[in-house]
Amino acid sequence: TQQGRPASSSKPSACTALRGNTSAQARKPCAAATKTVVQVKSKKNKDIEEGEDEIRRLNELGLGDNVSKKDYGVYLNQLPGRPDVDISTKLDAVQLKELNVRHALYRLKYYQLSQNVPEDKLCYDKLKEDYPPSRLEEERFFKCYEEDGKLDWSFHTDYCKLAGLEDYQRLVPQNYGGYDYVRWDEYHKEFHSYEIEQEYVKYCEELSKKLKWMEAYVLKEQTSLMRGMILTRGTYQAMKIATDFSKIHANLAFSGFYEWFKSMAFDVTNYKEFDVLYYEIWQRCNQEKKFRDALDEVYELNRFPLSQNRMRCALENDTFCSEFEEEFLGFTACLKEFAEDKSKITEDKALELIAEALRKETPKPKFYEDYCRKKIDIAQAIGIIPSVPA
Repeated sequence: TQQGRPASSSKPSACTALRGNTSAQARKPCAAATKTVVQVKSKKNKDIEEGEDEIRRLNELGLGDNVSKKDYGVYLNQLPGRPDVDISTKLDAVQLKELNVRHALYRLKYYQLSQNVPEDKLCYDKLKEDYPPSRLEEERFFKCYEEDGKLDWSFHTDYCKLAGLEDYQRLVPQNYGGYDYVRWDEYHKEFHSYEIEQEYVKYCEELSKKLKWMEAYVLKEQTSLMRGMILTRGTYQAMKIATDFSKIHANLAFSGFYEWFKSMAFDVTNYKEFDVLYYEIWQRCNQEKKFRDALDEVYELNRFPLSQNRMRCALENDTFCSEFEEEFLGFTACLKEFAEDKSKITEDKALELIAEALRKETPKPKFYEDYCRKKIDIAQAIGIIPSVPA
């Protein structure tokens, strides 16, 4: 016998086990593993079935458009390409001088408007006459207004060197604190024209109208598969909506849809129905009812699907109820002066005040739609674009 080699054994060695037993018994899957695979497949099939049932329900109710994958591809092909922007050609000395004069007068006009100077006294030709280039140069073209924070926008220094841009594309709203807008750095680097951003705002408005059905799925319990089906349905419909706009390219349509969805989800999670809920409780508390009794009455109305579970928990738990009451008092403090005589305030005004308090407590992040709206307002005020959009 060869020295150092262990005697053979009927038991499989560890190495043999790691390499795998080639016997028929070893190749046969164990019952537990088979059961697990079957369960996973069964759950997946059930999730698919539930998702398909939900899509059928939406179709029957006429909520959203049932866009096929084939039609989705057709819509994508209808969208225009992203426009080319020349960011390499620089302004020459003469062009730069003209730009500095023009921008100085825009800064001056906006600042004086903020000081309540009548607009009819701030026409561009009149300002140009009152402030010749030599005077503007002495004033450093009023760049101090941007530097001192007197303007809530600026003409981006780097963009003012580029000949291929229009003044509208050089204009950048301020990003206060560095977080006013969600993706500010990306927004101003898009170099979109006024016409594109004007259409983008309208595109977002159409998404809000035609995709309102998606609000129901923000807080609804659902499988990841169903959530994917709902998002796909929304995406397909959004691309169809985008074809109604001649300047919305595919990238903008996609990013617009997903930003709109985030914005809508934030509203549903933080604002939707809370103003009416607090108003209903407030009315009852003003009838000498205790908070818990008022809450119980509103709960029994069964009108607030997003808050029913939370109200039930508050009614069953003193700590939760106290927290709910404290929150309620904070958001309805704006109605305190009307507690004695509710006739002094309309329901619409009360809801408006509560909504303002909600938004103040939980500020909403600003997306590209907000950025475009702000930019268009500024551009109209200083005269870069028409005051009344064509």
